[in-house]
Amino acid sequence: MTEEIDWSGGDDAIRLQRMPITNTEAAEFRALVETKAEARMYALGQDQRKCWVRDAPTGGPETTRFAKGLYPSPHD
Repeated sequence: MTEEIDWSGGDDAIRLQRMPITNTEAAEFRALVETKAEARMYALGQDQRKCWVRDAPTGGPETTRFAKGLYPSPHD
């Protein structure tokens, strides 16, 4: 989940991304420090795995879709 805070009105843009991982991948993530885990997470998406994405932009309608892999989102 990422949130792009604009400090006005409280309606901040949010993106949720979910991707299935194997038990082996989960164990690998637990062993990584946070900065390396984020890079590894985005690398996993390169195998064309389907990812569930929900966007809630500031002032706009929410959308839900499936996409190939994860991708970095702006965040604070």
